[in-house]
Amino acid sequence: MKKTDTIQAEINENTQNMQSTKTNTLELKDNHILIVSGRLNKVFLPYTKSEILSFLEQYPDEYSSVEDVINKEFILPLDYYMHHPITARFREAYSLIRDREAKNAIEAFSYAMNLMFRYDLNPTIIAACKTQQQLENYISCLEKNILNEFKDFEIRFEITPM
Repeated sequence: MKKTDTIQAEINENTQNMQSTKTNTLELKDNHILIVSGRLNKVFLPYTKSEILSFLEQYPDEYSSVEDVINKEFILPLDYYMHHPITARFREAYSLIRDREAKNAIEAFSYAMNLMFRYDLNPTIIAACKTQQQLENYISCLEKNILNEFKDFEIRFEITPM
């Protein structure tokens, strides 16, 4: 089986999981894979069952099902990150520090400014990180050229060659 076939099979499995969890949230499993699909022009961010359930509890009027949460929050268009990667790195780093780490705007702005011109850092990876420590672990592995030691989530790029 080709690598892209394997990735497509996993995407299909995730989609089937989403459809089956529409009625039963007990079947929902954590997804620890970031998939960047050029063919589908989508980014599939990792998530945990607790995150999905938290969205359903906190925003019952916005989300009607598990599938709804996953489609709106964890499956995003690739163009959102790739048309303006500098802006995307800034936006995602700022959001990570300000929203997920709950730090002040000055710290978030400073951190985002430091990362926005890191051309070796894909903005989708910043979006996939749940904590600043996770991102720092990734950057450390990136700088040491030991990305295979980054274990917080799996990263898969499904990009068609030009």
